[in-house]
Amino acid sequence: MANIIRQKRVGDEICRILAKMCTDGTLRNLPLLTNCAAVEMNRDLTYARCYMSIPGSEAVKKATLQRLEKLKGFMRHEIMQQITLRQAPDLRFYLDTSLEYGMQIDAKLAEIKAQQADSPVTSATESTEPTEEVK
Repeated sequence: MANIIRQKRVGDEICRILAKMCTDGTLRNLPLLTNCAAVEMNRDLTYARCYMSIPGSEAVKKATLQRLEKLKGFMRHEIMQQITLRQAPDLRFYLDTSLEYGMQIDAKLAEIKAQQADSPVTSATESTEPTEEVK
């Protein structure tokens, strides 16, 4: 249990460092709003899966991931200066698609809401069946 907590804490700290490096201009030639969304560490803290949020087209995202791969050594050096670890974790970069997925869900919900607003709604008190009058 303690190992899982340490993995989470080290991953959060690496994510904070990477996000700071992306926003303060330490990493040059990255698109604006590039950010580290999350970092998952393996059990022995030697590998870090870094999920990066990169705005733009697919070509821009691919080029940015290649740029991050080239800057991997510099980022490992910066991480080791700020965190005391036995070994610098190997950084592996992945696209964080949760923002795009959330936008797709919002668009579908808005579409459903617009369809419901266009169609007439029958209330529970209005019955579609004819009622018989009681004498």
